[in-house]
Amino acid sequence: MLFVVLALAAGVGLGYAQRGRLRSFASLPLSLFLVLWLALALQLVLVYAPVGARFALVLGSYLLAGAWLWWSASRLREALLGISLMAFGWFLNLLVISANGGMPVSRAAVIRAGLPWTDVREGSLFKHVAAGPDTPLRFLGDVIAVPPVHRVVSLGDIVLLLGIVLFVSQVMRSDTTRLPMQAAASRR
Repeated sequence: MLFVVLALAAGVGLGYAQRGRLRSFASLPLSLFLVLWLALALQLVLVYAPVGARFALVLGSYLLAGAWLWWSASRLREALLGISLMAFGWFLNLLVISANGGMPVSRAAVIRAGLPWTDVREGSLFKHVAAGPDTPLRFLGDVIAVPPVHRVVSLGDIVLLLGIVLFVSQVMRSDTTRLPMQAAASRR
């Protein structure tokens, strides 16, 4: 969550640096983000869910996020590069999670990040599984240590975060941040 907040802030900063306006978001319909909030809510309830239900909740949240990405890409052409990067990062994470029944996390990366190792064999980090030498697509798992903030991330996370930065700055820069249907209605 920390990295998402930082990406949003960086996107706002980049948008302002490129003479964008934060009020451009006001022209986006609130319903555009409701599915995304539901996907986030599913991730948050993982803390309380039984171990056996966590994988289904993670996949459900990823499917909702994917629906949001598809819907947004079809309606927000001015932010297509940011949405495309978010979708690619989402896909990389979904791919490795699906192949392993959870996000593989590297013990070495956790220790390099300055965190104590927690046994994740029972899904104790809500959606993670331990990465081992035979883990499918291990390189796409949480294997990148970020010691200054004591976090471990995946390649998909990095791409997704870059997409968030671009998405926010692109929407802020857009003078016509309107849905195609609204644009067509205003021309009549």
